[in-house]
Amino acid sequence: TAIRLAPLTPGDSQALLDRLFGPSAARLPAGVRELVVARAGGNPLYLEEVIRNLIDAGVLRRTETGWECAGDPAALDVPQTIHALLLSRLDRLPPDARRLVQEAAVLGPVFDETLLRMIGSAPESCAATLAVLRDAGFVEAMSGADPRHRFTHAFLQEVVYQNLLMRRRAELHGRAGEALERLCGAHPPRLEDLEALGHHFRLSPE
Repeated sequence: TAIRLAPLTPGDSQALLDRLFGPSAARLPAGVRELVVARAGGNPLYLEEVIRNLIDAGVLRRTETGWECAGDPAALDVPQTIHALLLSRLDRLPPDARRLVQEAAVLGPVFDETLLRMIGSAPESCAATLAVLRDAGFVEAMSGADPRHRFTHAFLQEVVYQNLLMRRRAELHGRAGEALERLCGAHPPRLEDLEALGHHFRLSPE
């Protein structure tokens, strides 16, 4: 079944802004609201990412009394596409956080923290760096017995993954396949683990 979703109307976008900022929404300058709504073009994901871009750039900041505008949004060069906007947010991450989120992207939209630590460049700081990524809105923790995370949007995982150099991507797939073998054995009982093994070894170096 195909479900076609129409873009948000300007009124719907304004309502989403009100919901995201709560009581602080009334204090946002009209220019900020117009910029966010115009750039989003009715795409709710783009709207959220434009807001995160303004926060990262220091134009919007949270105070004890709520959100306020602390800069001139007209002076900020907001990327025109969602792909470019996500890449600009990726570039603003600290180097260790950027490296870890790229390693996580190789594992897929949902990833196991134990496996990430096994393939990561800095396993000793994995937990702390994941907290940085959660605060930045790149990933979120999932409930359950196993420590798992997921990207806040599948498209975000895809953009981060595609930004990896092919050589680095293949290297990480190889490390992920070897780590899965150590965790599950050569013949894992779960179909999803077997599929993951085949996927990583297929994309790893020859």
